[in-house]
Amino acid sequence: MVLFNKPAAPGSGLLRYLPSMSAATIQPLAWDTEFFGFAVGRLVAAQLARPELEHLLHEARQAGYWVLYWSVAPDDAVSAGSAAAVGAVLADRKIRLRLPVPAGQGVQLPPGIRPTTEFSPALQRLAPQAGESSRFQVDAQFGPEAYQRLYREWLRRSVAGELAREVLVYQPQLEEPAEGFLTLAEKNNRVEMVLMAVDAARRGQGMGAAFIEAARCRAAAWGHSAVQLVTQATNPACRLYARQGFEMEHEEHVYHLWL
Repeated sequence: MVLFNKPAAPGSGLLRYLPSMSAATIQPLAWDTEFFGFAVGRLVAAQLARPELEHLLHEARQAGYWVLYWSVAPDDAVSAGSAAAVGAVLADRKIRLRLPVPAGQGVQLPPGIRPTTEFSPALQRLAPQAGESSRFQVDAQFGPEAYQRLYREWLRRSVAGELAREVLVYQPQLEEPAEGFLTLAEKNNRVEMVLMAVDAARRGQGMGAAFIEAARCRAAAWGHSAVQLVTQATNPACRLYARQGFEMEHEEHVYHLWL
């Protein structure tokens, strides 16, 4: 799964701590590094002026990194200015939304929605549609097919039970292929809607709302009082989430720093 010819840096050479800047660390991201075929890390630092950021990037480049992800608070103008000055890609305005589950919420799944444990050809085809607003699609430096491969792998691992407690599909007739899917996990004492996609030809027909109701049902059945999801502020589905009663409780801007 290599997109570029440059080899990944050896694990022992990846930068883990920067003594000259005690408030900043770079965390090696082993899975991303293996998947993309080059060294990927996460920069953990707040309010970096341009000289500080440039120093960090120099150290990271020396350590063999190709790209760093950096999450910045929306009101951190200093860091935003530094990121712009070094040519960082603002890849995502990531938001976390929360939906309370009302007392007395039923647990019966809506009609047509059922669990699956099969990574069917229909799900393989639908998987990239869950990432159409993803930062890996927005940032062209990952390559045109990176996000599609990434979301297929995430969905495959979700169906296998590695990344999700359950995968639901919209499939009213078992003999017909699934027309949408939703993966569910448990996080922060909530049910989390992790990945969701509706076939482009079937959008606007209530399937998204049905999946949200399914998430409420599972939250009630699993003993949780809220549903949450993390998505992009630019995702057209945010209009649906607002109509369904989701409220934003966190936002951060994610930059990609290519080295």
